[in-house]
Amino acid sequence: MKVFLLVVFVGLASGAYAYPAREVEERSLDDLKAELIRTLEERYPQRDVDYIAPYFTFCPADITVSAPPGSDSAQVSWEDAIVTDNSGVQPKVEMSPPNPNPFSVGQHLVSYRATDGAGNVSSCVFVVTVVKAGKRSLDDLKADLIRALEERLTEAN
Repeated sequence: MKVFLLVVFVGLASGAYAYPAREVEERSLDDLKAELIRTLEERYPQRDVDYIAPYFTFCPADITVSAPPGSDSAQVSWEDAIVTDNSGVQPKVEMSPPNPNPFSVGQHLVSYRATDGAGNVSSCVFVVTVVKAGKRSLDDLKADLIRALEERLTEAN
């Protein structure tokens, strides 16, 4: 018994492809299915899809600084965020505002946005607070000193 495989349609993102009729030797339907699957897998290999967003291995902590005496702003800099991706390719990183940057008295949001080659996105956000210079309480000075020491100890480890 001869079997004819008439037409096979394969739906792809770019359109549908048809394979013309051809005569095949006598085989079971399971054999024909297996051959068709092998042929399709060879011609259209499955591509891995990346569903994993980049991730930040370091995101700066919130920062509080005092504006210099007589000024309503301060130049602030920080250690840049560090991001990586499971693909091994460095993701595109956008930062707003730039580092370093002058900030007026008040609170300001700083954000990093990382996008990998598959379009997955992740963010790192922290706040920069600039306070007006003036007489500070002893408690404020102690808190600043403790915070600075903790940051240095963290950096040393």
